[in-house]
Amino acid sequence: MPDFADRAITNFFNNLSEIRNFTNSIFQLKGESAVVAVGRFTYNTVFGLGGLIDVATAFDLPERPEDFGQTLGYWGAGSGPYLMLPFLGPSSPRRLGGLGMDGFVLPSLWDNVESPENYYARGLQIVDKRADLIPAEGFISGDVYIFVRNAFMQRREFLINDGKVTRDPFASDDDEDLMLDDF
Repeated sequence: MPDFADRAITNFFNNLSEIRNFTNSIFQLKGESAVVAVGRFTYNTVFGLGGLIDVATAFDLPERPEDFGQTLGYWGAGSGPYLMLPFLGPSSPRRLGGLGMDGFVLPSLWDNVESPENYYARGLQIVDKRADLIPAEGFISGDVYIFVRNAFMQRREFLINDGKVTRDPFASDDDEDLMLDDF
């Protein structure tokens, strides 16, 4: 698929996810993020041809992804064990429960199960997400399961804490001492 068409499909589904971002920002008491989500959805829908073009980023409104799994984490629910689910990929019980709740917020297959267009749209979304992840597979080294598990768990923790990292698991105190000794 041509790059511009691939990007347009990704932008369209990202634009729809702003509804989820808005709802979960409200549940997490993040007023600024909720306003940004409404702004992004409005700009991309009106000026971005129904969300096919991401003009909100040009207006300095970066995407702030929020989902109900993050909302549960915000309110103190534990992550639970790591799960690798067929067709859904890496997850945890908290995120899996969040996916179910997010399904009520976003247009989903449950709206009209007799309409084949819903299945086509969901299939296109899944294929688009998978195609976007293919280039990242080149970064995987060592044991694939452990790599994906660690990357998933760290990313979820990063998202729940809004990017505030308390400690870097890859940094060791010994390396810092060695670097300071040179000065």
